[in-house]
Amino acid sequence: MSTTTRTRALALPLLLLPLFLAGVATTAEEGYRLERKLWKGQRLKVEERQENAFDYKVKASGVMGDPTGRTSQTGKSVETKLRVYSQQMTAAFLDGRYRLERTYEKAVKETSKGGSAKKDVLGTSLNGKTVILAGRIGAVGVESEQGPVADDDKNDATFPEKIYGILPTATVKTGESWNVPGEVIGPIFFGPLYNPVGFKANAKGRLKDVVTQDGRKCARILLQLELAVQRTEQLPGVTYKVEGNMLFGMEEGTILTFDIAGPVQYETSKDGAAIKVDGSTLMRYRATVVDHGADPE
Repeated sequence: MSTTTRTRALALPLLLLPLFLAGVATTAEEGYRLERKLWKGQRLKVEERQENAFDYKVKASGVMGDPTGRTSQTGKSVETKLRVYSQQMTAAFLDGRYRLERTYEKAVKETSKGGSAKKDVLGTSLNGKTVILAGRIGAVGVESEQGPVADDDKNDATFPEKIYGILPTATVKTGESWNVPGEVIGPIFFGPLYNPVGFKANAKGRLKDVVTQDGRKCARILLQLELAVQRTEQLPGVTYKVEGNMLFGMEEGTILTFDIAGPVQYETSKDGAAIKVDGSTLMRYRATVVDHGADPE
């Protein structure tokens, strides 16, 4: 091979090198769009567990308790809510409106007090009912033709829909974080009790990585939420400091699992008694996609 031929042979790979490196850089900089998708006919099977454990202290004076102001009463309580239901998206539109039909096979509340192993189990107003959730992404209401649904249960029913508001509004890369505005995160956790006055939030999400799980491309998301509500005459002071993990099916645009847990504190008063509660909260969600569904109309 002549010197000229060898030089040309070496020059060709060098000329292609920038193109190769450009391709590598493009792949490394790939961003992901993590957004709720609507699929008419999509069916899910869901299990939820919500647990709140509290240690409370009541300080009172005069008739209600010790005049020195020492703690006059302490106690413990644990409340666990279990919900199992099947869900079908019966309507989905390109403008973000949708309708869900959800049938609760089980929706019960277990309570125990004073550290006792004995539990009182009661069905909630969702137990055994079929309810309709309708509205737009991030704002849905609850109705049932099978009797009224309590406000607390409405908040529980809409939480898995509202939590989609935590997802980023722009594309994100692996390892990238985003902030969740207070006006978004407040209604998710406090529902109709949310008031922007006196509310503080430091809420962040981070795309940990993208994995394949059970044949699905999924985003693993980390959550850090610090929420505080200033005490008023009508509402208690509340402080949350929780962390969570979320698994998001990217093709389905559907949250498949989440676990959110951490400490919570309440401060309020009643009939002259100061009440302080230290506790913890746990929210666990598991969804199985039974039917992917079709494109929205």
